[in-house]
Amino acid sequence: MSFIKCPCGETIKTFPSRVNRKKYCNRICFYKYRARPSGLRYRIKKENPTWYKEGQSPWNTGLERREGTREKISNSLIGVHSSIATEFKKGQMAGKKNVNWKGGVTLLTQQIRHCLEYKVWILAVFERDNYICQNCKERGGKLNAHHIKQFQDIIEEYNIQSLEQALQCKELWDIDNGSTFCEKCHKKYHKKYEK
Repeated sequence: MSFIKCPCGETIKTFPSRVNRKKYCNRICFYKYRARPSGLRYRIKKENPTWYKEGQSPWNTGLERREGTREKISNSLIGVHSSIATEFKKGQMAGKKNVNWKGGVTLLTQQIRHCLEYKVWILAVFERDNYICQNCKERGGKLNAHHIKQFQDIIEEYNIQSLEQALQCKELWDIDNGSTFCEKCHKKYHKKYEK
């Protein structure tokens, strides 16, 4: 057996093969002293009465700004520039300069799936089904809103060419055409019907 001293002062009994690996008596000491051997960071936090405590609200919570404060802040920032490196980076990878730029063409299905109306439809389907998978009857988890009549079939049937046409198509946003599935059941469903 070998004996080593923890930075807190406690003596630890350990095997000779572990002398180089074990340096602390417990996890608390490990986190307290690992950043700096003296535990300076921990002591500053513990002994400083003005340090933010858990559950404590900031001093300016609920205070209203005086009239004109917003304008003063705005005026004070006029002419202020970021560092040269930040200013240089700003437009460097935007739009046509980005390597993934494809001429401003986003797939129609992507535009529809990322619009607000689609997100509202998903939430409405989840709420109607009470966040329960309609296949395995489990509540919560990673849920997917599934189109009973396939999303792509609706787009082809109504010959939807733009986002505006999609927003006017009532069948696409019909809650009765949606069902809540967990991610696992949704994958199984599509594998079964794609064959």
